[in-house]
Amino acid sequence: MLKNEGRIYDALPAHLSEGWSGFNAVRVPNACCMDTRVPATAVVPNFYGYFVPVEESRRGMAILLLEDCGKPIIAIDIMVLSTRAICSTFLYRLKHEEFMQNSFYDRNVLMQPGPLTLPPHRRSLDTPSFRLIDFGRGRSLEILLSEHEANGASEKARKRILREWEESFRSGTTNGALCAVLGP
Repeated sequence: MLKNEGRIYDALPAHLSEGWSGFNAVRVPNACCMDTRVPATAVVPNFYGYFVPVEESRRGMAILLLEDCGKPIIAIDIMVLSTRAICSTFLYRLKHEEFMQNSFYDRNVLMQPGPLTLPPHRRSLDTPSFRLIDFGRGRSLEILLSEHEANGASEKARKRILREWEESFRSGTTNGALCAVLGP
């Protein structure tokens, strides 16, 4: 799974690990169909590489080097709605870039004092920064299609893959995770 995680981090667009200035519009359930504006922050940590030892005796000791983004949150369901909305945008933004994380649990959302635009001594947990980690079970549509094409998949198989990909967003893990994040 570590190798897959490295492949996913490597394939993610750079803007998903960069700080943004701006906002995302998120539709919050049971909020009179109004959009809520939330800060557009980095989704994932900076990825520095997947390293495998050259020595045969250390072959099983690969490492994934990522930016330190804090500690896992305690429970996303007890966080205030505005903070949960920020975390929910991570899933929307990954979907827009045709990636799935497939492991959206509290332990995979990291929190650190913010905002990160301030020097460390001026940051606070009153304005936290979040990142999503653990792409070991993650998927990328581009990687999936290129693997099937390399194996000589037909156009029919390609269409099936695309149909299954879209279906997984409509009824699968992502929608369940969004409901868990944003609540009833």
